[in-house]
Amino acid sequence: MLRARMCARRRELGMSMIELLIAMTVLAIGMAGIMILISGAIASNSRNRLDTTATTLSEMVMERIVAVGPKSTTTFTITDCNGNSFTIDPAGADAPGRGATLNNNEVSFSSLTSGTPTTGYTMRYVACGSGGSQATYDVRWNVTNFKKVGTTVLSKYVTVSARQVGGAGTGRELLKYFAPPVTLRTMVTN
Repeated sequence: MLRARMCARRRELGMSMIELLIAMTVLAIGMAGIMILISGAIASNSRNRLDTTATTLSEMVMERIVAVGPKSTTTFTITDCNGNSFTIDPAGADAPGRGATLNNNEVSFSSLTSGTPTTGYTMRYVACGSGGSQATYDVRWNVTNFKKVGTTVLSKYVTVSARQVGGAGTGRELLKYFAPPVTLRTMVTN
């Protein structure tokens, strides 16, 4: 009987200080893990927004070139949110094409400040966001005549690439966040 009373008393004493410290340590480790996941998700969301804007710019240029058709050599303009107008040249040339330099079918961004592609095949597009935020994108494209009959172009191969440009550094410009260029390709035919 005495033994039963002692066991009942021990059960009513609650947690010891050591048990409380262990529980708090496990809880702190769990909370730190959750905070790391949340901060990673926020950073990933920011990178995805930049990639989406680059993709949208590439699609816009590509769709405009596709819309004028393979025979067109008439330039047109695109205006960014700052009012900057850019001339888009849909005219192509025989391989390796006209415009941005291609390396293994990818637009070359090896030199951002010198050696830029022919006028009409590159732009520094400023995209405006909410709260007055702005991001500048380097957009380049190459148009290669694919199929011709005499001098008439029947189809073109168009490669458009865009990536965000960061703040100025010494020599090359640096990206604020690493985001590889978004490259789109299509064939324009009659």
